[in-house]
Amino acid sequence: MATKDEATLLLTTEEADLPSERLFAECLRLLLHRYGIVFTESRLRNCEWVSPTGLSPVIHHEGQLMTDFACICDHYQRSRGLQSPLPGASTGGGGQGPDGEAQGQSKVLMATFQSYISAFSSSISCLIDHLTWIPDSTYSNITKARYASGMVRPLAWLLPGQARSRVRARLDAVGWLKNQQASEEASWLFSSLGLLAKEQTTGHLLNSAQPTGLDCLACGLATFALACEHEIGFEILYELVLAQPDLLAYQKALSQSMSDEEVNLSATSNAARSSELKEDAAKKNCNNAQTNSDQDDLNDSEENRQQQQQQQNNDELATSSEDSDEAEKEENDYEEQLSMSQTETLLHYQQISGLELPQCRPGPGSGQHRPQQAPVGWFRWIESIVMLPFRFFSHSVGSLLRFVLSILRPAAVAAAPHRPVVDPVGDVRQFLEQFEQLYGEQHPVVRVCSYSQALDAARNELRFLLVYLHAESHQDTDQFCRQVLVSEVFSAFLQASGINFWMCSISSPEGARVSQALRETGYPFLALIVLKQSRMTVVARFEGLLSLEQLLAELDAAVTDFEPYLAEERARRQSLEMNRRLIEEQDQAYAAALAQDREREERRQAEEAERSAERDANERRREERQRELARLRDLLPAEPSADKDGGATVKLSVRLPGASDRLERRFRLGEPIQHLHYFIKLQELAPERFSVCTSFPKRVLPVEGTFKEAGLTQAEVLFVMDDDDE
Repeated sequence: MATKDEATLLLTTEEADLPSERLFAECLRLLLHRYGIVFTESRLRNCEWVSPTGLSPVIHHEGQLMTDFACICDHYQRSRGLQSPLPGASTGGGGQGPDGEAQGQSKVLMATFQSYISAFSSSISCLIDHLTWIPDSTYSNITKARYASGMVRPLAWLLPGQARSRVRARLDAVGWLKNQQASEEASWLFSSLGLLAKEQTTGHLLNSAQPTGLDCLACGLATFALACEHEIGFEILYELVLAQPDLLAYQKALSQSMSDEEVNLSATSNAARSSELKEDAAKKNCNNAQTNSDQDDLNDSEENRQQQQQQQNNDELATSSEDSDEAEKEENDYEEQLSMSQTETLLHYQQISGLELPQCRPGPGSGQHRPQQAPVGWFRWIESIVMLPFRFFSHSVGSLLRFVLSILRPAAVAAAPHRPVVDPVGDVRQFLEQFEQLYGEQHPVVRVCSYSQALDAARNELRFLLVYLHAESHQDTDQFCRQVLVSEVFSAFLQASGINFWMCSISSPEGARVSQALRETGYPFLALIVLKQSRMTVVARFEGLLSLEQLLAELDAAVTDFEPYLAEERARRQSLEMNRRLIEEQDQAYAAALAQDREREERRQAEEAERSAERDANERRREERQRELARLRDLLPAEPSADKDGGATVKLSVRLPGASDRLERRFRLGEPIQHLHYFIKLQELAPERFSVCTSFPKRVLPVEGTFKEAGLTQAEVLFVMDDDDE
């Protein structure tokens, strides 16, 4: 039940008829107030969602949260004059009348709240677990914690009990800060999450059997934005929708339980807000000043025409917005394709030069060389005429610079550097065939592979790589090839010095790409590349016509200077190899020791099992003997007395094998001899299988018959013979 303060808040709402989203936001605000969470507009924008001291919520399970929210909804409906039962209660009106309308509103609120709790519970945990999304190189861990805690800490109480304890422990472990820096940092957090959603999401929630943490976070934030209906929330919703179109379907799925009128109202509101944000983003991303001015003039003219033809102007605005979006999309796609086409050149240049460049050289199709749009309006025409001399001067200077460059590097300018590299190995093979047709087959061994493969081979083999770029149109190329490249001395030097050789023509796409990477300024051109400090680096450049002796001398000096780097790398790799082998030997020794221990343990367990089985067998035999002795005692009658039955008895002495004493017992003459066997078996030293015989004359007594029948009427000594010894 709502408290008195909550009832006061319910009665002081600004509007009596609220849309479903606003209604949900108001109920959520009241729920937060009930649990002591200050939820005002300024605190929401500044991420100052703190619980007053002593009013920390105590929620043991999600059902209690749902029940409390149902009470809030019910009292909110009653305050609007709709006497409705609690959500889920039965009604007799079938949903008609005020009660039915209120119950429908309550069901909608409960369904939305349930979806909000489920999505945001997972999103909060994902945000805590993936704080490493924010780059460490730009922001410290404390700064990241400050940004994220403004959203996570106040909403951690919405989680179920176990997850809430985990969140609290995680917050304490990473040292979250209590003081938040207002809207600037909150805005940065939302925009950063939007960029991360655009860059790192690999699957969508509705299309993936196992959605990623970012998917759950995106859906949670989008739900929260619709629920709270505040500016920052819709900004992040716009960013996430751009990154993940499936979130639109997700929002539709959340709204399926709403009525048709509420769905249409929600879709219209969201579409209007998204359209406004989309237009604002398009204006912010426009970097061309002239385009902005032209667009302003166009908007002014459209505003003038709006007074005369309102409907036609709306259609034109919609078309203009779509064209602007398509132009912006084409611009982004073009920049992305341009970056991809230059990526490999950039990587190669960084790999061999040791320089880290933020971007590649812009190509002729970049944004700097795009065709200029026609001026619109009288002011633009005047500005275009005034700026015409300056533009003519800038174009003239650019043409002059390109002419100077063509003089300094005629072969490179004549080449076609912008052709895509389709078959780099084929380019090298084709040039090698042409070279052999012109100069013969006497030349150094050429690596017939792409430039990147040649670099990788030199890196892996720890050898120098000598790159030759062939310019057919240069005047010194033919002389250099005939006097140097086809020389046996040159080939022998490369082989003796351990230098790999790779060459290609700059007229081919592969050669043009390498020419851009190496940035040569003269021909014939040779570059010596070696692995230096874990990077393939150009350590010597030979440009212009050199004699064989001069080239060999400079090559020998360069090899001598930079051989220590290869020796150092060899030593490092040998050390790594030795460590690897040592680790392998240790692992093998450890595995052998484990195998021995395992074998010993198996033997011990086998012996223990054998002893245990033997003990069990002995125990069973002992128990069987005890039962057998008890049976024999029952079968053996009591010993007769000599006084009473003296004439009808016989006294026998029995000597057991291995016993020093004799056993004596009196039997009746009519008793069966079997009783004598029972008597002997009851003795501890009696063998399992035995026979009884007399001393003299020696004869074996039969088992059947009585003592009298066996002739044992006088006292006599009998011997027990072990049958197993025989």
